[in-house]
Amino acid sequence: IGPEPDLTLELANPFYCEIAGRTVDQLVGKPLLETMPELVGQGFEVLLAQVMETGMPYVSRETVVNLVRHGELAVIYADFVYQPRREPDGRITGVVVIVTDITMAVQARQEVEASEQLLNAMIRQTPLGVGIFRGLDFIVELANPTICQLWGRTLDQVLGKPIFTTLPEATGQGFEELLQGVYKTGIPFEGHELPVTLMRNGQLETVYFDLVYDFLGKVGDSSIGRVMVVATDVTQIRQARQDTEQLLEQERELNELKSNFVTLASHEFRTPMGTILSSAALIGRYNGSAEGEKRDRHVQRIKSAVLGLTGLLNNFLSLSQMEQATLYNHPHPLHIGTLCQEVIDDIKERLKPRQRIVYTHQSGTPVISLDGQMLKNILINLLINASKYSAENKEIDLTTTV
Repeated sequence: IGPEPDLTLELANPFYCEIAGRTVDQLVGKPLLETMPELVGQGFEVLLAQVMETGMPYVSRETVVNLVRHGELAVIYADFVYQPRREPDGRITGVVVIVTDITMAVQARQEVEASEQLLNAMIRQTPLGVGIFRGLDFIVELANPTICQLWGRTLDQVLGKPIFTTLPEATGQGFEELLQGVYKTGIPFEGHELPVTLMRNGQLETVYFDLVYDFLGKVGDSSIGRVMVVATDVTQIRQARQDTEQLLEQERELNELKSNFVTLASHEFRTPMGTILSSAALIGRYNGSAEGEKRDRHVQRIKSAVLGLTGLLNNFLSLSQMEQATLYNHPHPLHIGTLCQEVIDDIKERLKPRQRIVYTHQSGTPVISLDGQMLKNILINLLINASKYSAENKEIDLTTTV
């Protein structure tokens, strides 16, 4: 771009023309703000004048630009580098502008961030205590209000800090060893009515938790993994059982059901959260304009995982309906082969090394009427258990027949 006052565009390569939505003939040899009048008032003429006046380069990231492209006003995101063009005698006779269109990458990141915000909102609203620890220092990366209440701490007191630093009274009670075992082996831990001495309301108090520790894996090339904890305070339930030996059989079954719900939460949260973490990491690698299909595929995987979590949380909130025997399944037509393939895609990242699932539909019309979410939950549990109790480099057979 030449000097003021015209700011004539002296050279434009095909990529610049593509970003500007103009041809070379429309741009080269003409004043910038005459050929692209929509740039007026967006600050570019000020920046160009500043670079030519001071001789200092200028770099901007993720700049929002309003452009008329193909006859329509569009909003894009771009990285800019403004470099003064100097003559041998030191005079500045123009500015070299390098533009990179990063619109697709920014939009993909924004969609991931929106999905993460939705996921965090659902976790905050669940009646279960949910937390995520990062690395072997077990730094609290996420903690919902329920688990903060169980710990007797505020979110500001725990977030971003090692859990055993913020809960020093919990050290020496065996939980460090349990978390390290889950982190190093990847094998979940489930404990019922575990006594924990915590400082709550200004005094030490022994409470009893149902706990599940589950390894979430590592993001991308990172060597740091995460462990999820799902906790329920069962102190009152335990006390009631000790005080009353003649509890009704129905009440005992309800206690067992609540414990099973905790296990189900961890088991079902792991697959979609692992999908979200891995897809979010992979999206960051696909920043080229020709990789939009790959980004879209991973964004769809994230959206599907979030929808699965939504359905799971709705099931948890329907506990009262189950107690009253008013919770019913909702059958609808579905293709069993498509459903099975979706399940396989969802959990393949959780399989042991070189394990693979071989699916076969033997006979019968594959279109059936069933509750797809219930069947999907059943298949996930069965296949993850099949992987867990099978050796590496083994095939897992999934066969359906109608």
